Amino acid sequence: MTQYRLQNAIFIFLDGWLILKQPNTAFHINTVFKKLITGLGIPQQYVCVALEELSSPLAVTLTFSGEDHTLDVTQRHLFIGYKPLIIAVTLSSREPQQAFDRADTICLNFHHQPFVANSRWSGFVTDSKAVARLVLKRIYEKVLGEDRVLFYEGVQGRHSFISSWHQFVNRQREKIRPNPVGNVNLPGNLHDMVRIAYAVPRIIPLITLREGEKMNMFPTDLHGPVLSKFYISSLRLNGKANSQVDRLKRLALSYMDVQAFKDVYALGKNHMQELRERALFNCAPHVSKTYEIPLPREAIRYRELNQTGSFDAGIHRIHFYEQVHEEKLKEGLTLAHIHQYYAQWRLDHGMPTHLLLR
Repeated sequence: MTQYRLQNAIFIFLDGWLILKQPNTAFHINTVFKKLITGLGIPQQYVCVALEELSSPLAVTLTFSGEDHTLDVTQRHLFIGYKPLIIAVTLSSREPQQAFDRADTICLNFHHQPFVANSRWSGFVTDSKAVARLVLKRIYEKVLGEDRVLFYEGVQGRHSFISSWHQFVNRQREKIRPNPVGNVNLPGNLHDMVRIAYAVPRIIPLITLREGEKMNMFPTDLHGPVLSKFYISSLRLNGKANSQVDRLKRLALSYMDVQAFKDVYALGKNHMQELRERALFNCAPHVSKTYEIPLPREAIRYRELNQTGSFDAGIHRIHFYEQVHEEKLKEGLTLAHIHQYYAQWRLDHGMPTHLLLR
């Protein structure tokens, strides 16, 4: 059972149901009805969590077609793009890579229990108890330092976070639901592939950069470190934030305290904003060590990055960086988020989950 407060009401997740202990009755009935029809009792598509408090997260195992070789990539895959779905896999120069050289496609298996190669799916070795799978094709390769980064585009995804019937119902609802202005449409199976990618908690840091006395501050969740002192992130091609990174090169990427989740989400609009005066942002009194870039007030640690190159895929520009400095600022729990479908799966399976709704 998971309990949290929202706007003076107490909610309990019990056996996958969202139960309202205090008013109003109409909301309670509507939520129960929605759970019956859609399989979802969680009212938001993405829900925030404290990374360190999310117990028993899914592991990710990479498998090949026609080969028994498997590789745990839970900490070594990066979710970089959603249209198309782009996943990067980092490989150390010290480990065997022949299987990757032979394979243009791979499969990522998302599983709760230890991986057991006891079945096949779409030609790939898999675990029959895996809750989700992604088939990916290689589209790009980059060597950063001594490490190799392989970039893959999503081909097919399948999951069992909610029942097949509820998935069908929700697909029909999506066909008639108006797409809000500014939202990216994710047609067909692409939406399920993105849902699967967000079944692993994705950290939401704030990027800050400055030019003279002006700056910008915006969130991202498409990013991650390479095995050595390098970093990768992705930004929308048509966004002003992307143009600013291209032009200024230097930035600070700050991991945020989970208590700042509402403020971090609210800064999403800054992807389309020009640089502005520092006084308009909630900055800490100190700046980054090397580049003297303003830092968010609720940052718990940060990295200073220098952009060294990029390539484009779909609506995204994938940026490569060299890490210049990393520093811990204070104790705190790291802000991340997961998809509604995976959050519902956890609740349906009785897993303690503290969800933060905006």
